[in-house]
Amino acid sequence: MTKYLYQARVVPIGKPWTVHDNQGQPVTWTFDRFRFSDSCARARNIPVCLSHDLDMRIGNLRSLSPNREWWVCFFELNDELGIEFDVGQNVSVGLSWHNDYLNTPRVEEISIVRLGRIPGAEITERMPWFEPKPAPAAAPPPTPAIARQPAAEVIYGGPIIRRNIGKVLAVRDNDGVETVFE
Repeated sequence: MTKYLYQARVVPIGKPWTVHDNQGQPVTWTFDRFRFSDSCARARNIPVCLSHDLDMRIGNLRSLSPNREWWVCFFELNDELGIEFDVGQNVSVGLSWHNDYLNTPRVEEISIVRLGRIPGAEITERMPWFEPKPAPAAAPPPTPAIARQPAAEVIYGGPIIRRNIGKVLAVRDNDGVETVFE
């Protein structure tokens, strides 16, 4: 079975929507590019569930970020479950509200649902994805042996000393007279 990385639109940016607060009461809220900033930092710990049921966790978020008109997430599903979804499948965001100075929502989970509350909140892309397997630790390559060649000539404070190149068969002096050794 091929493993997929999914991309989904979660909530639109700049449009008011009715969502539920911590007590289940409807609240009209306009999501902007900064509302989920604390959720972005902890995105890998946010579960992907079926129909907002935390006992039916089927995957994990990999990232959550604002795009042009939507907050977009990437998620992966648990391989052992053998579940796959098609592009166009509805998604819904599970929020919790924090009583800070803005009373802002935090993403607690993303759910795959049959009918979503926000039109357009859906899986937009399914990409084959293969997690890179760590390469086995290879031994360092052996250091190549450096074949040392003796120097062609060595000068040591005096006349040139030539290296031994074998048996001398003949010598020619400055007058051109050749002496042959046998």
